[in-house]
Amino acid sequence: MKRQLAWIVGGAARTQDAFDDQGSAIRDLQQQLAELQSVVARIDGEAARFDAEGGAPGTRLGELSEQIDQITAKIDRIDGTVNDLVRVVARPSSD
Repeated sequence: MKRQLAWIVGGAARTQDAFDDQGSAIRDLQQQLAELQSVVARIDGEAARFDAEGGAPGTRLGELSEQIDQITAKIDRIDGTVNDLVRVVARPSSD
């Protein structure tokens, strides 16, 4: 009975204190959420700018890969030409 009477007398105040604490925590979370949304908006803006200036990362990587393939093909042709030149220069003379 004392417990019930004590809860009736002090329970409302404790409940209100708990609600106040939870309200404060919710406001803190709302502020953190707003800050995160701001960061996400900035990242989205930077991504859009990047896409507009240089293309999507996948597209840009594809272009770079193609350029590397072209350079590799040129190096292979040069290597073949140098090998042919070495064979001609190193050929023993028939004197």
